[in-house]
Amino acid sequence: MKTFKEISNTRDYKYHSMLKTIFIDDNKFEDAIEDNIKNLKDKITFSITKYDELCEKTNEKEYSTLTPEDFELIDEECFHEGNIELFSQHLRSLNEMRIIYLFKNLELNIKSIIKYAYPDVNTKEFYRWQILITFLLEKNIIVNTIVGYEEVFQLKEVNNTLKHADSFQQKLSKIPEFINGFSNTSLEQFTLRVRPKVESFLEHLSVAVADERFSFDDERIDKIVDEYFYRMDKSSFEILIEKLKLKNALAIPLQNKKGAAF
Repeated sequence: MKTFKEISNTRDYKYHSMLKTIFIDDNKFEDAIEDNIKNLKDKITFSITKYDELCEKTNEKEYSTLTPEDFELIDEECFHEGNIELFSQHLRSLNEMRIIYLFKNLELNIKSIIKYAYPDVNTKEFYRWQILITFLLEKNIIVNTIVGYEEVFQLKEVNNTLKHADSFQQKLSKIPEFINGFSNTSLEQFTLRVRPKVESFLEHLSVAVADERFSFDDERIDKIVDEYFYRMDKSSFEILIEKLKLKNALAIPLQNKKGAAF
């Protein structure tokens, strides 16, 4: 019977494990702020309603005719007006943080996929987008053709602006939600739109990396054969062939729970 270590080193085990390294649904931040966002929206709606009601009672009055009761109403108006601004700022912070967290989660997942497939690769510099893209391109993985890449790139640009820019970047106006700049509504709508696309991108990326690591068609096999054939003398090449045959003979296919091979 094979040990777990022996099984975990097999091609089938590694390939299928590669497709299970996505943790994007484990979004603790979204769960944590869900009630806060709802409460802030309710408070903003309440304050707007009260402010409008109070304004109707005082707007048409001349200052000289205002009574003490009117001044109390105006004070209450100012209170609700201030609350609208304060609660909106808190909501804005949470909406910005949703985007920053979503991108951070994306980065962690990408590094997890790469680290699993290529254990010896140092992913420390992969926060630099072009370094990451170049690495994958060297593995014949063309990232910008993967489903969801456009939304992932938009997320990266918005994240960078929120974290590092002092003001709205005009290039972001090409993103549908931000034609008129950042607002609570546009930030939330953007998050809700790109989130499922980011998940789809990660799923397709994990398949692409798994295929690059563990799948070999005839063309790829031919390239490997040519590489070693022209690098090795005849005797060494024949030894390689025999050792590959022996390795293949010793291989036992993994069985799933139903008893069928992967």
